[in-house]
Amino acid sequence: MIERKSFHRQATIILKDEITCQIVGLLPIDVEVLFEQYGIFVPNFRHMQKYQLGIWDGKSHFFTKNATTYIYLLGEIIPFLKQNKYKITIDDRRINAPYEPKVITREHFSHIISAKTGEPYIMRDYQHESVNAVTQHGNGVIVAATSAGKTIINAALVDAYHDLRSITIVPITSLVTQTYKQFVELGLDAGRLVSGFEETNAQHLISTWQSLQNRPHLMRERQVLVVDECHGASANTIKQLTHDYGGNIAYRFGLTGSFPKEESYALSINVSLGPIRYEIAADTLISAGWLAKPHITIYQLDDIKHLSSYDNDDEKALITYESETSFLQTCKERIQWVADLIDACSVEEKGNTLCLVNSVTFGKKLAKLVPNAIFVYGKNEEEDRQRIYDLFEHNDGLRIIATRKVAGVGVSIDRIFKVITVDLGKSFVATIQALGRGLRKGRDKDSVKIYDVCSNLIHSTRHMKKRIRYYKEAKYPYKLKLVNYD
Repeated sequence: MIERKSFHRQATIILKDEITCQIVGLLPIDVEVLFEQYGIFVPNFRHMQKYQLGIWDGKSHFFTKNATTYIYLLGEIIPFLKQNKYKITIDDRRINAPYEPKVITREHFSHIISAKTGEPYIMRDYQHESVNAVTQHGNGVIVAATSAGKTIINAALVDAYHDLRSITIVPITSLVTQTYKQFVELGLDAGRLVSGFEETNAQHLISTWQSLQNRPHLMRERQVLVVDECHGASANTIKQLTHDYGGNIAYRFGLTGSFPKEESYALSINVSLGPIRYEIAADTLISAGWLAKPHITIYQLDDIKHLSSYDNDDEKALITYESETSFLQTCKERIQWVADLIDACSVEEKGNTLCLVNSVTFGKKLAKLVPNAIFVYGKNEEEDRQRIYDLFEHNDGLRIIATRKVAGVGVSIDRIFKVITVDLGKSFVATIQALGRGLRKGRDKDSVKIYDVCSNLIHSTRHMKKRIRYYKEAKYPYKLKLVNYD
């Protein structure tokens, strides 16, 4: 073991840009300690080919063996250096001058009249408080429940940096449209970078990750970055765009309704955008009357009994996740039961129903069994999807079946009275986001019914138990029913 001496060592922290830094002068033993400390296993690493081949240790490393790390981790790393007798100097190579943002108040947009309500835009307390909480640091993540009004938070956030150029990155094209319309209504000079639109001269640019990957150099022209639904960006994508191309951006923020629980994903967001600086839970917004009250019913279908009725080995054969999933998406009787549930929900008073499914193939099968159902998936043009979503405002009894990838996040629709999820899985983010599709209040809506359809087979039961844990954490009331669908 290397013996440490009592005299001070010299460490120089080189701030290379707004994201990365390198620490020069560390002893190899200290580099190794930090390399191990900031090596975090990624979810499901044991099933990944590189790990199985022995060419990867299964970890994301946030401190490398050449002592390169992230500025947002220095608050943890510097105390370690001081404890180990390092004298620290800073070599700051960043080029941005300090900037003083506006303080946002409730009346920030009060000069604008809402086209929807005819009233001035008055921000809710938590909306302007959250903006000020991050702008005073110049970085950070706002965690506000789905339907909390994050688009107006976004608008106020970029407007706080009144003469700087911003870019807002969203996961799907429909959110580009939604954000653009809100920005324009609030008087901002907004532009879109998405299929059919290249309005890159606007002060406030809005783009999807996918569109921006084809024009990554545009990141270098911006001084403010907002990543909306930041939980949804993959670690590699967020690193490439926000580090490699956007490392010059001094002011960087994230918005989400469901911050990931997996440590490696969470840390990927934190080193790119800063720590969580403001958080407001769904139950707080529900209690205050800002969100609809959810009533969750878990329908656990008795697939074990169904399989046993065939007097064969099917039940025993469903021991892998893949074989179980195949059964859940192909069993005709089971699909018919889900179709009947959608039909029953939609004939109730104001029965606008959104059913979220995991695959296109399953969604098409289901839609064929539901009278007048509309199936929405990735091949629908954005304009067509938006026309379908707009139907909710002035129609009742709609039966919309959509893939989770298209409609499970970000879609803003007020008059959804029923949300049905089918075999949703175990992801915290997917669960909270899916439920969030129904939390928006409408002119004639203050509650929403959520139907969580799943199975009593082994993997589905495990996933259901995880979702129940999320419901409890969010303080969403729920009840569980075992259903015999034979």
